[in-house]
Amino acid sequence: MTTGAYCTVLVFAILFAWMLWRKDKEVRDLRKELESVGEENDIVLDFMHKIVAEVASGADKHSVYLRILRSITLACGATSACIYERNSKNNLVAVESDGLFPPQREINPLMLKTARSRADFIDKILKGEELEPYEGIIGQASESGEPVFIKRAESSARVVNHKDAALRITSIMAIPMMFRGEFYGVLALANPIGGEYFSDLDFSIACSIADQSALSLYSINAFNQLVEKSKMDSDLTLAKSVQSYILPEKLCSINGFDSAARYMPQQKVGGDFYDTFDLGRGKIGAVIGDVSGKGVSAAIIMAICQSKLRYLASRYSSPSETLKALNSEMVVAMRSDMFVTMVYAIFDTTKNKVSIARAGHEKPLVFSAEAGVADFVKSKGIAIGMVSSEIFDCAIYDVERPFGVGDVMMLYSDGVTEAVNPDGEEFSTGRLKNVLEKTASLAADEINEFVTREVAKFSCKSRPTDDDFTLLTIKRVG
Repeated sequence: MTTGAYCTVLVFAILFAWMLWRKDKEVRDLRKELESVGEENDIVLDFMHKIVAEVASGADKHSVYLRILRSITLACGATSACIYERNSKNNLVAVESDGLFPPQREINPLMLKTARSRADFIDKILKGEELEPYEGIIGQASESGEPVFIKRAESSARVVNHKDAALRITSIMAIPMMFRGEFYGVLALANPIGGEYFSDLDFSIACSIADQSALSLYSINAFNQLVEKSKMDSDLTLAKSVQSYILPEKLCSINGFDSAARYMPQQKVGGDFYDTFDLGRGKIGAVIGDVSGKGVSAAIIMAICQSKLRYLASRYSSPSETLKALNSEMVVAMRSDMFVTMVYAIFDTTKNKVSIARAGHEKPLVFSAEAGVADFVKSKGIAIGMVSSEIFDCAIYDVERPFGVGDVMMLYSDGVTEAVNPDGEEFSTGRLKNVLEKTASLAADEINEFVTREVAKFSCKSRPTDDDFTLLTIKRVG
């Protein structure tokens, strides 16, 4: 073999050996990468298992935060970690931390020296900070929605350089917790154990855990909303059941009177109530009321109010005295933020009159068959349960009106007169008065039906109003 040929073979041999070495290195790097991926998958799967168990056990957000912090510090070998949330001012505040996480603003060294408990003081400083949007790497991560990783933080101008050695930041990560575009906070880690720097694998693991953390927080929020909705539905079902016992299926029947009610609550449970009852000796009582609030508490107040009124009505001959006694009992039993507006009327067939007392409710509307017109019964009065007996008793009194054959009284809720049309104009008491004057010759139920249609037509809606709609009409027929 010539010298030239030998050199050529040698070159090819060296080139082939180099190619084999490079391929072997690629295989070893690939195996190492696969091992890292496998390690990351194991860590994330373990975290998912633990966090799912935490959420399934009904843990609150505080417990889940602690689980997230403990898992991520162990997985990434961090000395400290912290979770930031946005407050009502859209600033970022630390809500939970693990280890001595460095505050993101400088601390006066003198304050550290004079503090009784150094760790508690730093924790207090950390949780007292309000970082503005885009302030530091925490703010940047929250506003951009992208994770921030500063491997060598000591030389970075973006990281606060604490003079205290225990608070110096050598390496830091800030990862936003996002799910379906919803922001749940920033997960931050500082300083690996041993004084080294976080690796790319640590960063990858932290990002994966942050993603799973956001999913867990989303699940907790969804679960809490479901529980709240279930509780609300349960409350509404109970309140509706209570209300079904309160509102009479059929109004009391007494010779000489035709009465009818029309009730349409705005929600499953309304705040309005009505009732009629035979008082004997040719008298009939009628009441309409509106309890502030909704739900179970309002339904219970409604039930107590109605049962007490029926009892007190048998003891007192006038509406005002009855309502005075009712307020005296209810004012001590009701919460300070609750009250009941009410109109109570007693019809007397022997004297052809009606006595009316009004406790803050809508003015009753009375049609006189003899005059052919309707007008409102004007009187003062304060809602039941709002003030003491001394004040209430001075404000309420009886108003008497003739009530003969053909006369009609209409008691109603504000949902009738305050129904609005597309232009924002209210149906008003004036329109209600006109409708009653046109329909007073009809039966009580027909009058209510006509009013309901007129209000629905006025508001251009399938139902007459967006509020509770209640009508109680009593007509003297004999």
